Amino acid sequence: MSSLLFILALSVFVFPCSSTAVDGPALFMFGDSSLDVGTNNYINTRAKGNNPPYGIDLLAIYQLEGSVMDSTLQIFSIAYGVNFASGGSGILDITGALTLFSLGARKFGIINVGAIGCVPSARVLNDTGGCLTGLNNLSLSFNSAIEPMLQNLSSELIAMKPLGLEELKSECCGGRFNAQQLCTQNSTVCENRHEYFFWDPFHVTEATAAFNAEALYSGTSEFAAPINLKHLDEYY
Repeated sequence: MSSLLFILALSVFVFPCSSTAVDGPALFMFGDSSLDVGTNNYINTRAKGNNPPYGIDLLAIYQLEGSVMDSTLQIFSIAYGVNFASGGSGILDITGALTLFSLGARKFGIINVGAIGCVPSARVLNDTGGCLTGLNNLSLSFNSAIEPMLQNLSSELIAMKPLGLEELKSECCGGRFNAQQLCTQNSTVCENRHEYFFWDPFHVTEATAAFNAEALYSGTSEFAAPINLKHLDEYY
């Protein structure tokens, strides 16, 4: 089950009450590899994405920054925010004891757990290639505890069809349900990446991530409740 922590870890965005150093509040991020921008490059772990074909569509001049482990991070940079996300991380009982409020945090954006039973690393365990109901039920139970109004997660992948995503089961890197292996520079990568929901056994593609980001930031209550992050930033 440890490998599923890529999906299980809850992602949290924290906005301080105000910031005078930048135009808008600083953004502090806590989560797993879905938000990790290089933290694990400094840690002895296999949960990294610092090798090809990861970043295959990023411009050569573009560099992800803001990791708390980045040695070039300057004190003044904290005014812009810091990314504490680490691939493979989970949630500890003591996490709830952290008093971010006392440190100045006033706005919190929480991303719920997705349909973990439908990721390629789970489907490969099913002889039919279908989703694992038991894992999806764990997602539902967890999300129900943080938001009673969440809808059934089984509809999440179906809703992606109208967005131009044609392949909702197999991962782009590694071939169909080659989910027992990590995505490496020797893996086969699909050419039509914009049509895939999943990039590797655990993570979504850039196309899916772009939709998710837009939905969380400025989407309707169907995707962000009770308000979206844009509303949270501007009006509270």
